[in-house]
Amino acid sequence: MSSPRLSRPVKPANYPPLATVEDAYAYMLSLSEQTARLNHWQHAARLCMAARERPSVLAIAELTDQLELALVLSFRLDLSFHAKRPPAPSIRTTVRRRASR
Repeated sequence: MSSPRLSRPVKPANYPPLATVEDAYAYMLSLSEQTARLNHWQHAARLCMAARERPSVLAIAELTDQLELALVLSFRLDLSFHAKRPPAPSIRTTVRRRASR
């Protein structure tokens, strides 16, 4: 069975992007003991275990948010990483499309 996907990919610095609950689990296991004992990582670990046991949209969203927060608080979030999104359509393009209908 494949691992559920996170709500959005999260990119730790100097580490591949985390896209699934299992990726997040493996990353947290690789943390030093000193880092893993921090409250924000302890909370992320509890949410990760909950998402692994009973995956739901809410559990995975909470894990993703806490994982991102823990990375920020630990100065480990790669801020240069952005998920590829299509550019937002301009207002003129939207108006033209509506007019042509």
